[in-house]
Amino acid sequence: GGERWYRTGDLGRYRPGGVIEFLGRRDHQVKLRGHRIELGEIENVLAGHPGVDHAVVVVAGEGSRRRLVGALVPGGSGTGPDPAEVLRRATERLPAYMVPERLTVLPQLPLSANGKVDRARVRDLAGGGDDTAHVGEPPRGELERALAELWADLLDTTTDSIGRDDSFFSLGGDSVRAIRFIERARQELRAEVPLAEFFSGPTIRRIGAAVETAGDWEALEEGAL
Repeated sequence: GGERWYRTGDLGRYRPGGVIEFLGRRDHQVKLRGHRIELGEIENVLAGHPGVDHAVVVVAGEGSRRRLVGALVPGGSGTGPDPAEVLRRATERLPAYMVPERLTVLPQLPLSANGKVDRARVRDLAGGGDDTAHVGEPPRGELERALAELWADLLDTTTDSIGRDDSFFSLGGDSVRAIRFIERARQELRAEVPLAEFFSGPTIRRIGAAVETAGDWEALEEGAL
């Protein structure tokens, strides 16, 4: 008695002592921007971070703003994982189209009446925020427009197709292009973009605010006069 039988499609991982932890099913398949994505594969990678005990990924948003978002539950140490660090790790192990745009740390996963993870509730908790409040808003000011021009060049698109709240990764970016962007921003704009800041908020709005806070962009403008 008490034995558990696993089926094909179950996801799990080995815990210390050889215990297998059941992480869910691979049945949660979605189609996003032409790609078929197994949410369980993403969850498995996120849960592989040493600071994460459980992870759930869902699709949030409507139409062109449909995107992957996730919820993380901290491990036994009690210290919450850094979402930016978890995302950086994910970009090294997953293709860009499978990297969630946003991660939220929760004390525990919401459960439905039958004891299963309430994915609709996860979507509400992890998918909200400022990034859905300004859909389609174009970059503002000289700095944001300059950053958008770099994105357009790296992503082989036009600045007209880049909103100030669009995620770099949802537009087709990946970790390699992210590093190239940071290097070009430093060389061409003399703007320092911290890597952690980029991964925690990969939007023109957030990056522009970080650069302005650092003061580098103002120094360039003053020197150019």
